[in-house]
Amino acid sequence: MARIPLRPGTRLRGNAAVYVQHDDGCNMSGGSGALALAPAYNAPHEALAWRARWHAFIAHTNFTPDLGADIGSRTWWRGIASCLALIVVAALLHPSFAPFETFSGPRLSGDALVNARAQAIMPLAWGGDSGTRMGPSSLVHPLNTLPERLRIDGTSTLTSGADLGAVLVHAGARMDDAGAVRDEVARVVPLESIQDGTTLAYTLGAHTRRDDPRPISHLAFRARFDLNLDVKRTAQGFEVTPLPIAVDHTPLHIEGQVGSSFYQTARADGLPMDAVEEVLHVFQNKIGFDNIDSDARFNIVIEQARAATGEVQHGKLLYIGLERGDQQTRMIPWTIDGHTDWYDLAGVAEKHGGATIPVANAHKTSGFGMRFHPILGYTRMHAGVDYGAPYGSPIHAIADGVVSYAGWHGGHGNFVKLNHAYGMGSGYAHMSRIAVSVGERVAQGQVIGYV
Repeated sequence: MARIPLRPGTRLRGNAAVYVQHDDGCNMSGGSGALALAPAYNAPHEALAWRARWHAFIAHTNFTPDLGADIGSRTWWRGIASCLALIVVAALLHPSFAPFETFSGPRLSGDALVNARAQAIMPLAWGGDSGTRMGPSSLVHPLNTLPERLRIDGTSTLTSGADLGAVLVHAGARMDDAGAVRDEVARVVPLESIQDGTTLAYTLGAHTRRDDPRPISHLAFRARFDLNLDVKRTAQGFEVTPLPIAVDHTPLHIEGQVGSSFYQTARADGLPMDAVEEVLHVFQNKIGFDNIDSDARFNIVIEQARAATGEVQHGKLLYIGLERGDQQTRMIPWTIDGHTDWYDLAGVAEKHGGATIPVANAHKTSGFGMRFHPILGYTRMHAGVDYGAPYGSPIHAIADGVVSYAGWHGGHGNFVKLNHAYGMGSGYAHMSRIAVSVGERVAQGQVIGYV
């Protein structure tokens, strides 16, 4: 325990505490109180207490409360007072906008002004001229017209039905040069294959007289998606240099969920608008939107050409697939005699609302396979399906196709044969009357004859 000396007049307050002295100094030990030393007079102590109370008041008082809350309370009026005080202080401290005078040199005139302007950058409103002016003399001749440029660089657009040479002539080129350029380009690519809207970048050289057309120095444009052409004037005439563009023809495969809007989903996945409209048309005609829910998944393959310069072109749809739970619909386009339609991979057109059997409201009387022949009296192969229906009932085509036979066919009686995609065919026998002719194209569900 350390001994604490006390000065005369010092009084003790509180409980005593035990301090332990060690190498690092004195620290409080395990006593039950603290030893408080205070001077015998209280005046400085009272001043310190008043300052502490004032600091506590400032720290715990909100001088900027929310004026939209507790309107009319003491806190609100304190906020109003603070706001008014800040406004008064800001008004008292606002800067002055009164002009103040500075030193300025003497106003220039005469030769001094001319010399000073020669060294200055003049405003555009004064012509933007600088430098020493040349006085009028016999060496100065006024110009009646502006001097002609030695070359003109410009662009023109090949509009629909416009001729390449005519566009160049309209841009100011000489007619013989425009014709020569057109002929040289035609030797490389057919002129009709150049798409409308193609931009022609040209350079025209100097001409001898102001009103004369200019000679063609250079021409560059994109003749095809995979080809640029560069035309330059040489001593022998014009030389056309083909500049091929690398193109990747990997088809684009898009897969996704139909969701709330197939149109928005397909467009977001990169399918062009024309292709989306075609897919919607196929869905409506082949499947029907009533049979497609938001959980269905689609697979679409479309032709795509991506140039090395970054441009992308889309071509024809190659495949449309749709998964609806356990049902899978897989369709591809197929062209027969110049007519293209969508068929499933089994070769039968999947038209919504079409006939599933040739005769509506008919009943099956005999199936495909071995059966006892009712006339011949023995078992033989029956390569067809028989349906019973009232006399005169219409017979419908079960799929799109072309009539390859229509007429009498031995034991089949009046007989019609249709050729479908993938080498598939269907035959319709025992008709009372035939309603189609050979070579005619029929659609699924179309009437081709009568029972």
